[in-house]
Amino acid sequence: MKLYRYLVLLIVFALGSMSLFAANSGDPLRIIEPADGEKTFMPFPHFMWENPVEKLDVRDPLCYVVEIATDAGFRKIVDRDSVTVVRYVHDRPLPAGTYYWRVRSTKSTGQVHPFGKVRSFTVLPCEKTVTVPFDPRQTDHSSVVREAMARALELNRSGVSVKVEFEKGVYRFSDIEVPVLPVDHATNLIIDGNGSEFMLEKYKIEFFRGEYNKN
Repeated sequence: MKLYRYLVLLIVFALGSMSLFAANSGDPLRIIEPADGEKTFMPFPHFMWENPVEKLDVRDPLCYVVEIATDAGFRKIVDRDSVTVVRYVHDRPLPAGTYYWRVRSTKSTGQVHPFGKVRSFTVLPCEKTVTVPFDPRQTDHSSVVREAMARALELNRSGVSVKVEFEKGVYRFSDIEVPVLPVDHATNLIIDGNGSEFMLEKYKIEFFRGEYNKN
């Protein structure tokens, strides 16, 4: 009878261990953004997740592998990278189209979780593009930038998605009283500096004014 009890306890313990292992070996990550199927005009999408299961351990740090592809089977991967934080931003603009992404966690000891659920998002092309011309002979580019932004905001307020694209150059700004890039209440407005440099002659210039809008 005692042997029978020991066998029962051993089997129950083993089943409990298997259940615990199965629960921990799944996908422990909770995706925050982008939502599955989300549509955005942002060519540099932000990816964010939480890890409510794994605890931070400096002796065995976590690493996250992110993959982005143009197909759900990940045969055409456009980006694969690893980060040590629960956030990732693609470093190159993605052309308009539908993409698929997934993320998994690994440890320095070699423990690797499987990839979680494949999710999709779509980068939409902006309906209008406003170009900011660059003239290297100018010593102050405030007016040309402000005029381009005024055109872009006028279009945007009519319900049109707009991309403001700077011609590459070094833009110089003198002491001005109003912001150069006022984007208050703008929605679906993308500003692409195209690798340009902005030189402010005085620090008190209010260069940018706006509020965060996920759209």
